[in-house]
Amino acid sequence: MRRVISMLVLCVVSFLGSVPVFAQSAASLIAQGDQAYQLKNYTQARAFYQEALQTEPRNAALFQKLGTVDYQLGQKDEALKQYRLSLALNPKNPQLSEFVQKLQYSTDDAQTGAAALGEKTTLADVEGDDDSDGPDKPFTPRWTGALAATYSNQPSSLGGGQIQRELGFTGTYLMNEAGTTNASIGVVAGRQIEEGADDTYGQLNLGGGIGFGFFQPSLQLQWQAGQAGLDAKNVTLDLNFELWDPLTLGLSESGGVAGHQGPVSQFITQSDKTVEIDTGDFTQSFVATFVPFDFLTLTLTTAYELEDTYQAKLLNTAKVLPLNQEETIPSVTLGADITFFKDFVLGLSYQKGEEIYPAGTVYSPITGSTTTFSQSGSSTFTGYTASLTWNID
Repeated sequence: MRRVISMLVLCVVSFLGSVPVFAQSAASLIAQGDQAYQLKNYTQARAFYQEALQTEPRNAALFQKLGTVDYQLGQKDEALKQYRLSLALNPKNPQLSEFVQKLQYSTDDAQTGAAALGEKTTLADVEGDDDSDGPDKPFTPRWTGALAATYSNQPSSLGGGQIQRELGFTGTYLMNEAGTTNASIGVVAGRQIEEGADDTYGQLNLGGGIGFGFFQPSLQLQWQAGQAGLDAKNVTLDLNFELWDPLTLGLSESGGVAGHQGPVSQFITQSDKTVEIDTGDFTQSFVATFVPFDFLTLTLTTAYELEDTYQAKLLNTAKVLPLNQEETIPSVTLGADITFFKDFVLGLSYQKGEEIYPAGTVYSPITGSTTTFSQSGSSTFTGYTASLTWNID
């Protein structure tokens, strides 16, 4: 298993070295163009849109945006040319079609054609009333929401329980059109099996990301608390590189600490008492994301997790049992997100990995329980996750 993961990592690293990561994606260029447009820097906006057209030459929205900046620059003939190209690619845009007809018959300046449509005096106003499949108006920051239900038996680095069933809501404030610059807050309620008991828990998530063209770093903080003294905290740093529109490669570093109540019989002969089991977790992941179609996102994740059961504390006493038992968990996960009915996403993932444990007592996120092994060894495992998300824009 470790040999397979090592080969995968080497392949991806080699691939990274052969790809020109300095190229910006069309989405990033469009976002920069929209920002320049909002600042009324029309010449710079036009340059960004033209560069984006080199990778998306059949994007009707881009031609309309180019027409918009030409219109604002007073270049009526050039604007008409761009609008006609947009309509050739997307004829189902009646507002733009009407605007073009009026513009053709204007005699003094382009504002005459716009005034013929009533109160609308700029193309951005016309676009605001367009309910067709045509392009959107220039981006403005906004809130979005996501309501998700999840079932999983994959090992979790947060809390460490098994058979998790969750219902959560996340609100995200988008600051650019690509969604890479954002801030989010989410709450989750769920149940999980930990030390043989089916316990409830709550979770708070805080996150944010910044888009620097092809480089898209993000940070997430998580806190989970629940029955049996559960208290877990985790932080995750993602460094994503969008090599081109369909493919993004990323590195992820995650670490946290957790504590929960467990059976004292795993440590001493007294079985009528309870201990608090404290663990630490550190995970490194390498993620490849591929978007072959608008409705489908595929991911491949290789991960190496280090789980340290570092101590057990007898409750209501000052006695602490140092353990410092570490186990490693390499794994590979395949995932797919399928969008349907525009706002709903079905998420599926399958994980295969190996748990390499020491001789001694450790808490296993694979089984969700504290176990004592007489000798070191390893065992393979599989896991899966299914989720349904409703995106609210």
